[in-house]
Amino acid sequence: MCPDPVPASNFGVLYVVPSTLGDSEPDNVLPKQTLATLRRLQHFVVEEAKTARAFLKRAGIERPLAELNMQTLNEHTDKRAIESLLEPVLQSND
Repeated sequence: MCPDPVPASNFGVLYVVPSTLGDSEPDNVLPKQTLATLRRLQHFVVEEAKTARAFLKRAGIERPLAELNMQTLNEHTDKRAIESLLEPVLQSND
């Protein structure tokens, strides 16, 4: 028997934010509200950390990039590790 589910209000929000292609400026292609949300986040699941850091810097993240929690999800990610990528959301973090 499965345990009772935790009420949704105890979870954080999972945002899916597209990255720009190449050196496109995020301000030119993403809505202002999307960028405002992105700039306040601390936890990220990314395909490639180096590319994501460059994108986040161009997007105007003021927090030092070293303080961000950045987890990788790509074709090399072990399937057993995927559930742990959601841990921040399950702990009420956006």
